[in-house]
Amino acid sequence: RDMTFNLPRGSRIMDTGGFKGVSREVSREELYEGFEEILGIPSEYCVNEYGMSEMCSQFYDHIAGEQVTERIYRPPHWVRTLVIDPCSMKEAEAGAEGMLRHLDLANVGSAMVIQTEDVGRVSGDGFILLGRATGAESRGCSIGMDTMLS
Repeated sequence: RDMTFNLPRGSRIMDTGGFKGVSREVSREELYEGFEEILGIPSEYCVNEYGMSEMCSQFYDHIAGEQVTERIYRPPHWVRTLVIDPCSMKEAEAGAEGMLRHLDLANVGSAMVIQTEDVGRVSGDGFILLGRATGAESRGCSIGMDTMLS
């Protein structure tokens, strides 16, 4: 409808993943440009949440309002995230890329360890999410919604 808004300074957006390429695919940069253009919220006030229905815990890529050069997800203190070598299925060498494995103590009554097909690397006290492994099935709430609507 070509409507735009100028939300108050300091307003925030919680991005939970955007589109996963079923109806259309939108890059994070394109999504955040849209947030700024339509809502007046700059990218440093857009925080990405990484989570999954199999886990009780979530990860956030930074604190709203801080300037970031790399979006680093820092697990809560009850979660350990490991980067796994996809060939050996053992912990990858420091700085290497691999599949993310989350050990979540909040998962009482379900699987404590979740092996994902998400690719990342360790950075300081967190990890950088690089995407999905080649050939991995797309996952996410928006895919279920697309399926339901089609």
